[in-house]
Amino acid sequence: MENSFRPLLSICIPTYNRGDILNDVLNKYVNNPQFDNEVEIVISDNASTDSTEEICMRYVEKYPNIRYYKNKENVNNKNFPIVLDLAKGEYLKLLNDWVCLDEEGLGYMKRILKDNLDERKLIFFTSNWIDTKYKGQEICYCSDINDYISVVSTYVTSNNLFGVWREDWKRIVEKDKYSEMLLQQDDWTYQLLKMKKDCIVCNKVIFKTSKVPLKVRSGYNWFQVHLDYYYKIMDPYIKSGLINTEVVKYDKRHLLVHFIPELQKVLIYNFSKYWKFDTSHTWHYLWYYYKSDPYFYYFIIRLYISFFIKAPFKLLKRILIRLMRR
Repeated sequence: MENSFRPLLSICIPTYNRGDILNDVLNKYVNNPQFDNEVEIVISDNASTDSTEEICMRYVEKYPNIRYYKNKENVNNKNFPIVLDLAKGEYLKLLNDWVCLDEEGLGYMKRILKDNLDERKLIFFTSNWIDTKYKGQEICYCSDINDYISVVSTYVTSNNLFGVWREDWKRIVEKDKYSEMLLQQDDWTYQLLKMKKDCIVCNKVIFKTSKVPLKVRSGYNWFQVHLDYYYKIMDPYIKSGLINTEVVKYDKRHLLVHFIPELQKVLIYNFSKYWKFDTSHTWHYLWYYYKSDPYFYYFIIRLYISFFIKAPFKLLKRILIRLMRR
């Protein structure tokens, strides 16, 4: 007979060919005093060909609250709903295989979940990523989807932001609808906010990350995913009136500011060959979404001024500092 005990928290990790990185993450969890029988780890291996299975089984044999499953074939991003479906906890937390909750973070998450077990408001954990006007605010209470977008903006695209109560996960429909766009979690979040409206965003540093070598980083098209797909998934909710146009205008402007470091890499420094992201058609996506916005031209001019005027002075300053240290 299957054990009917339900843990408070399921940490759901989809993985593929990152055995060494996952080993580092799992080792941090099992040495965390907050990792107890209230927490389970569920791993869904997307048919890895490296040492992932061997590494995971060592932990499974030693820790009953770590479970491992391996797909017969690689199902790409459909592995994300699979790992959430496998979870048994009250709250299902999706995390990448290079991210883990630190000791304080795991304890903090458990406390927040326990405080909301009865009411079960939607809860999202950002680990202090927010760079909107709500930056630095530890707890943000959102009354609807528009509040949420104003707080979180593009960080809704992060797998590590998504978490859901078990019963709410079952209510989400067409879970694979946007899997090819890599952002199915955006639509899941919007569906949840449409159903339950208000939510809590916890903006406290709770994650530790393992360094992912460039050779194993994703090679997806950065601006296609984080700009084009981001708004395409949002579009049905805009057209239905659920997301208002003023919020979209604010979000677009914020997104452009947010992308300035990436634009520098692609448009000026030509770092794409080191960055390991596809940067083709960057101008096409920018032009499509911003050509009617006057501030777009201001930001582009500022971008180039920053490089051609400020960069040489910064370089000269570094050279002088080095000479003075000799």
